[in-house]
Amino acid sequence: QPVLTPHFSAVIDAQAPIINLKLNEALTDPQVCDAVRSLNVGYVLDFGTYMQDAGKTGVTIDGTSGFKGLYNLVEDGVAVEVDHQGPAKLLKITACP
Repeated sequence: QPVLTPHFSAVIDAQAPIINLKLNEALTDPQVCDAVRSLNVGYVLDFGTYMQDAGKTGVTIDGTSGFKGLYNLVEDGVAVEVDHQGPAKLLKITACP
């Protein structure tokens, strides 16, 4: 299955920013669910807010600036957690049937 954003700086579709910036508003903004359905997006991998480089240098990178819409999806009633591994979570989008 293809992914919407294979790398935090990659944009593979013009509608991807709508999802990345506004998915947590899916219950109140119809354009969000239109984009979700158009791109057949069903799940979100939530790795948390900050990430560290693979070289274990201790450098912390804030890769969240273009992904504010992926915050609080469960709390906002947009998704449910279906699995987790440590702090990483797999969320199923429920707001856009």
